Amino acid sequence: MGLVKPVLLRRLRNDLQDVSNMPGVTVSDLDEALELPYTLHVVLDGIEGYSAPGRVIEHHEFDLILGEDFPYERPRLKWVTEIFHPNILAPSEGGGVCVADRDHWDFDSRLSDFIAAVTDLVKNPNPYNPLVSETCSAAAEWFLKQA
Repeated sequence: MGLVKPVLLRRLRNDLQDVSNMPGVTVSDLDEALELPYTLHVVLDGIEGYSAPGRVIEHHEFDLILGEDFPYERPRLKWVTEIFHPNILAPSEGGGVCVADRDHWDFDSRLSDFIAAVTDLVKNPNPYNPLVSETCSAAAEWFLKQA
């Protein structure tokens, strides 16, 4: 069971204030009529990643989905923009993101830290543990050859 709505709104406002201080990160506005699950749209600009082998992009978008038990449970992610990455599924493959080894989540965790972990994942892929998809496997092979 999550927090009562006024406390949850205060918590999210504080979290989003922290996020607003992160360079290159933009998050959609918070709807005061908040109902969980709730989706925040996140944009990362100036973060180098790839949309295809050797094709650099610096604009990424994903949805941060706050479930019924937020902030007791970690948000879920759904990648929106094209990406070539061993640990992030392309939108056509569902947009899943593997952050399990990048972030520990508990009640005191902040969205800014979670988004920073995602940003770090974009910049530092782990080709030794790709997600199970054709694209992620191809990205893992490509990143291993580039190392």
